[in-house]
Amino acid sequence: VSSGFGKMNMASDDFYIVYEDNETLEILSSLISNAVKQVGIVNMAQPEYDLGIIYTNGNKQGYHLWVGEKGEKSTLMKVDDTHTIYTVSEEMTNKLIDLVQ
Repeated sequence: VSSGFGKMNMASDDFYIVYEDNETLEILSSLISNAVKQVGIVNMAQPEYDLGIIYTNGNKQGYHLWVGEKGEKSTLMKVDDTHTIYTVSEEMTNKLIDLVQ
């Protein structure tokens, strides 16, 4: 569940779910690397989820996530850039639905 726009608690003991298995990490990596930047001014509802990524080198990145319905696109937004959104494919949405349920 999201903390709201522009903020996210990145303390690892406060995460709702921690994914460390290779299959899930590959899905999340694909989610981020295949997201398509959208142009224009964004006006989004409060985010549904926050997604915190902690890389093996210790770097951290937070994202807000809106998961679409099956067959729809989903939307990502970097926590530190609330003026830009990225969309992900319908196929990726179907995988996300399975992860967040």
